[in-house]
Amino acid sequence: MQIISSADAPSKKMAILLWGPAGSRKTETPLRYFPHPLIIDVEGKAQHAVGVEGVQEFLMVQTKDVYEILDVLEDLSLGKIKFPDGSPVETVSIDSSSVLWSVRQEAGAMMAEKRAQKRARNSNVDPDAVQMSMLDWNKVKRPLKRLMTRLNNSPVNYFVITAREKPLYQEIKQGGRTELQRIGEQPDLQRGVEYEVDVAFRMLPGTPWQCRVTRTRGRLEEIMPVGTEFEEFPHETLVKYATGAGPQMQDDLDIAEDQAEKDRTKSRNDLIDYGKEQGLTAEQIAEALKEKGLKFESDKWDQMTAVLDEYAAENE
Repeated sequence: MQIISSADAPSKKMAILLWGPAGSRKTETPLRYFPHPLIIDVEGKAQHAVGVEGVQEFLMVQTKDVYEILDVLEDLSLGKIKFPDGSPVETVSIDSSSVLWSVRQEAGAMMAEKRAQKRARNSNVDPDAVQMSMLDWNKVKRPLKRLMTRLNNSPVNYFVITAREKPLYQEIKQGGRTELQRIGEQPDLQRGVEYEVDVAFRMLPGTPWQCRVTRTRGRLEEIMPVGTEFEEFPHETLVKYATGAGPQMQDDLDIAEDQAEKDRTKSRNDLIDYGKEQGLTAEQIAEALKEKGLKFESDKWDQMTAVLDEYAAENE
């Protein structure tokens, strides 16, 4: 294990969410503004960016299969994917996570339908009447959680997730009745993903690349607070921040405070809850850690969760 000074820390990795309505340049933005991009083309629209003025050379993989995406990221980590001139991939864009989430939900519904058909011993099952179980939902979400872990652990400097938008509703009580009132928009993607990114932008219709910050964390909050609107996408600010040319993410005191908070909040119960999300029992969690020679230690949270992800994948 190597101990380094915060002054010598490597460039920061940036996780960015771009969401918004159709036509707001979500697909094109990472291809135009971030270095050496590889786009995972889930929607099948990336080819429309080929030859567009201002869009650099990019690599493209077309698939809706999350397991194929995991294989691509594995090859990327092993250095097997490079540009024709030998340059490494520096940016990975998944376009879009909304479609990927929809495909996984459909897969879960099919699992539930097949199970219902088997129990009923006939094929006359109304698909709309079938309810997905907690196990079905775990199987739906498990590879997507692995995908986020793999992205976070990949060697690229920037990973960009795009998402469509959907209405945001709030329950309003009026005269003894509860009604849903539309209060805005929200990203259409798996719950919780927006909390794993460093900054999220809603791409606004109208002027190309006009956007509004909808989430940010760390020292980025000082640079671009939530609600800040940009007439042009602030790529230069993000690149400077990631490479250390801009304001630093944390000083030594911030790092110490964050680590102390992590130690306080991560408990055995947190690990059990994490394992349950992967479809694992407490006994399986203990077995997985034992196989790797690990015991519960809060400062090894990332290592422990990676072990559980691997164990769950092997026992699907």
